[in-house]
Amino acid sequence: MKVCVAIDSYKGSATSQELNSTVCQVLGKLGIPSCNVPIADGGEGTLAILAAAFSGQIREIDTIDLLGRPIKGKYWLTEINHVKTAIIESAQILGLTQIIPNQKTIQKAHSYGLGLVILAAFKEANQVFVSLGGSGVNDGGLGLLAALAKKDIPLENPLCLGEKYLAEIALPNLENKKLIGLTDVTNPYTGANGFSYIYGVQKGGNAEILAKMDQAAEGVRQKFQTKMDLNEFSGSGAAGGIGGGILLAGGLLQPGFATIAQLLDLDKKMATCDFVITGEGRFDEQTAQGKVPLGVARLARKHQLPVVAFCGARPENITGIEYHFDGVFSIQTRPLTLKQAMTKKVTLQNIALLAENVIKLYLSGNK
Repeated sequence: MKVCVAIDSYKGSATSQELNSTVCQVLGKLGIPSCNVPIADGGEGTLAILAAAFSGQIREIDTIDLLGRPIKGKYWLTEINHVKTAIIESAQILGLTQIIPNQKTIQKAHSYGLGLVILAAFKEANQVFVSLGGSGVNDGGLGLLAALAKKDIPLENPLCLGEKYLAEIALPNLENKKLIGLTDVTNPYTGANGFSYIYGVQKGGNAEILAKMDQAAEGVRQKFQTKMDLNEFSGSGAAGGIGGGILLAGGLLQPGFATIAQLLDLDKKMATCDFVITGEGRFDEQTAQGKVPLGVARLARKHQLPVVAFCGARPENITGIEYHFDGVFSIQTRPLTLKQAMTKKVTLQNIALLAENVIKLYLSGNK
């Protein structure tokens, strides 16, 4: 028996590498071989996971964060399929965790600093992957566009600069370079399911602010409609509209999990195994939106393998996706505060205990 372990990070608690290694250590003590595949879906931890899989070098440049504060921006320079490639994690530059979201921050936050890092990466690489999860901006990708076009902007959200600014938006020329955004969301650019109305509240917006931002974004969409209708592209609303900005720059959007799984050869690795363990911090309705556990489970079903998910928390009902799994288990063992439950020590202890018991149960039924 051989077990494939591909667990996503438990955000704010433990990384994919830590969770996978802990489970694989348990399997090793039981004498069971394992295939350890740290994984992500284009959100938190994507850069670290791909950097571990592809040898290369870390690069640092001077840039700015989402509020215009000086920071060091990072990218991983490597080679994938004989193509010089850079990997950027947008959350490291524009992360929601870097601010306390409020009505002022959402009207100031922009994606210009991410664009500067992409520009620097293109000096060395022919293709750039940008993971789009976890951003704190809601600027329609206009800051990124300005940076790529080498245009200065006032250090505030371009959607709040008025019609004159929006009318003068310039599109960059990537000169045969390939820009790829990785996203696990499918939202359009504007409207009821667009980036402002769906994600703007968590970034500090109220109803009035978000209505104005969606209206401004709709103006952007209409301005470039003859080039492309952003609302016809799945994921254009990713990362506060950065997905749309990447499309307008001539880039592509790809499903985060599917792309990363392909880069890591997860399908081939899983084909050598007999049992699959996946999971994420919170198993809920968002799991069905391109998240790691569902993607891993679908691959497991393709190979007709049993698959279980280990999660930090799960609802009583997971209607619509439960049939993909042979079991979905919470790692919790006793009542704890959320803060206690999310400590790394408790998380790793609990997932180790769960892994041991689930595997022992499976083995007892397959003697």
